[in-house]
Amino acid sequence: MKQLIRQIGFDDGFFRRSDKETVLIGTVVRGNNLVEGFLFNRVLIDGDEVTDTLVKLINESKFKDTLRVIFSKGITFGGFNVLDIKRLNKETNLPVIVILRKEPDMEKIEEALTYTSNPEKRLSLMKRAGRIYSIERPRGKLLFQKSGIKKKDAKEIIEISIRTGNIPESLRISHLVASAIKLGESRRRA
Repeated sequence: MKQLIRQIGFDDGFFRRSDKETVLIGTVVRGNNLVEGFLFNRVLIDGDEVTDTLVKLINESKFKDTLRVIFSKGITFGGFNVLDIKRLNKETNLPVIVILRKEPDMEKIEEALTYTSNPEKRLSLMKRAGRIYSIERPRGKLLFQKSGIKKKDAKEIIEISIRTGNIPESLRISHLVASAIKLGESRRRA
């Protein structure tokens, strides 16, 4: 596997329940240390357009032809704006790897979804993302889901893409930028 693989990692910014939208940042990184650019947009809190937004951002980007993988920090953005990773993979023709900090508590998620529109559709998209895999790392277990890529290759790309901490560098930087835009400075760990 090429060590300087080009990846894009997406994360959203901090938001309050009273907000209508939040920022969405994509960071293009080569390997685990060379930042090559950023993509920016907004998504609605508890909306349903995040998949459309990411497909358009990526497909219309000057980076599209050099990208080899899409990372997503979780499967939900702006609350319960749920990403359809299978559709994102199909419509961009790029593998998608979702990085999870912890095992989702589906009971709590299902309860929270009752306060959104189309809870069944949102839950269906979450389940459609598929099996959750894990990687044992020095800083603890890392969880991921995937679409359009073999588990072995996904694990290798994840390892190549981590510089510090326990998540790919593109996601770490996207988190820092998104929090700075929303809060005025970078906060919290990625």
